[in-house]
Amino acid sequence: MKFTTAASLLLPVATWASPIIETRQPADRAKFITNSLALEGPGCAGGSVSFDATNEIATVRLPNFVVQVPPVNNNRELSCIVALKARYPLGCTRGVARTELSGQRALNGGVRGTSIRSYVMSPTTGETPVEFSPDLTFNSDVSTGTWRSVSDFISYDQNITTPENQVVTITMDGRLQLQESGNSSGRLSNDEYILNISDQTRCCECFQDESVRFLDGC
Repeated sequence: MKFTTAASLLLPVATWASPIIETRQPADRAKFITNSLALEGPGCAGGSVSFDATNEIATVRLPNFVVQVPPVNNNRELSCIVALKARYPLGCTRGVARTELSGQRALNGGVRGTSIRSYVMSPTTGETPVEFSPDLTFNSDVSTGTWRSVSDFISYDQNITTPENQVVTITMDGRLQLQESGNSSGRLSNDEYILNISDQTRCCECFQDESVRFLDGC
């Protein structure tokens, strides 16, 4: 008499199921292009950039983005435009690009400082990105030292169908200014931008055997 074991009964099921798990493709991700930094404006002088190991976080250092009163070389107000390029995969990518800002402040006698920023992604191949970058105000009644803000972000959908649109430029247009009162003095800097595009996901999943396919972005 021949006996059939429980393991042999389960074998065909396991053999049939395993290819479905193994054929799923890893999702492609957007990455910064490391030689793509472009700077424009007097506040950008001496600027540089570095990237983390994933090329999804860029740190832009701006040693001369500094305003002060009484002004030196007319630097009561300065601008700096920072542009970085990232390569996005074909298909649909949904994400949030976040910026952390930091600098130094030393404001005396009624001096008021302001940081104004705006962000643009170009080209955009999905819905219009939503940008949030409220003006930052610094008053002389706040203690001197390092300031930091994590408020800025752009949320986006990039639905890229051709290789020509895979390179996307993210531009940060920043301006610092000081308003003085009487013979007061002050200094405000924005030393660093950290732009983070790691918060991203594909809008769908694709399978090599095409047995399952969501049409949105695959």
